[in-house]
Amino acid sequence: MIPSRITRQRWITRKSWDDIMASIKQSWAEDYYITDFDYGQGMYRLVMSQGTGWSDQTIFFGSEFPEEKVQKYWGLGFHITNVMHDGSDWIVVMSVVPENVTQAWFTNPNWDGFKEKIREYWGKGMVVSKIACKLGSTPEYCGIVTKYPSVRQQWAQYFPGGATTQQLVDLCEEGTMITDIYDVDGGVFAITCSNTGWSEQTVCVRSDWNGVTQAVDKYWNEGFEITTISFYQNQWYLILSR
Repeated sequence: MIPSRITRQRWITRKSWDDIMASIKQSWAEDYYITDFDYGQGMYRLVMSQGTGWSDQTIFFGSEFPEEKVQKYWGLGFHITNVMHDGSDWIVVMSVVPENVTQAWFTNPNWDGFKEKIREYWGKGMVVSKIACKLGSTPEYCGIVTKYPSVRQQWAQYFPGGATTQQLVDLCEEGTMITDIYDVDGGVFAITCSNTGWSEQTVCVRSDWNGVTQAVDKYWNEGFEITTISFYQNQWYLILSR
């Protein structure tokens, strides 16, 4: 789930989840919340943001998707704002958000079946807020869908063999913003959505992390904020919005 506003951001980069939790807790104390993250090149890369309107956050980490904990925290006013599988464990982030939203989650071992479920939820007025996958002999694709008070339309585009920077930029039209990108079978599955609260986006693609941080510093100075980060095909893909 992408917040509709952000005022300040910072990175947290660590090799292990145990090491990163201390830095997360320190950032929570300073009103920074996890807004996106991914794992690549042996490192967790987290984006933490201020000014989101979020007021609390918790994380569940384990080998199985935390279904019972998700149900419990939905009842406590939390919503899933991020989810990923790092190759060993599920990481689910839940936050208290200002919008009055409802959510559901679903899994499917087949990509075509997974896409059909997305279309089914679109028909119910819900949009995909995050996609993750547990890879293995039997993949487990996981989708988080959200229904917002205001109507949102959503579209999906698949780029076999990967997407160029220009192809992703072309998706960022006025009123339509990229809300997630995900690698599937060597290609890129990009989701765009209307009514996100953002009006302009740019795309940053780099193979080395030093190149990422240098580019992001430039974009931060121009008023952009990171709304999506994804690692695939040995490259970091960042969507920045303002």
